[in-house]
Amino acid sequence: MPRRKSGFTRAQHVELGKELAAMQDRLVSISAELGKAYPPTIMNAAVTAQKGLDELRDKLDSIVFEENSGDSTKENASVFYPGRGQQVRD
Repeated sequence: MPRRKSGFTRAQHVELGKELAAMQDRLVSISAELGKAYPPTIMNAAVTAQKGLDELRDKLDSIVFEENSGDSTKENASVFYPGRGQQVRD
């Protein structure tokens, strides 16, 4: 049976979460800009990229909860979705 990989530290997850959130925000802006300047097929490609990034963030969010089950829900909730932890009660 293969050995399980060690995964990221909490600090690495937090840093990656910030970077992915910024990328998501930028993709939303890019999609809007493209929608004003080009046919819908071009904007749709940017929307597809947004969906892929959403899927990645969602999967990593689940991993954070699995790997840090001893931490509060509020702490875990804000790692890949900054600001969300403010809305979650423990």
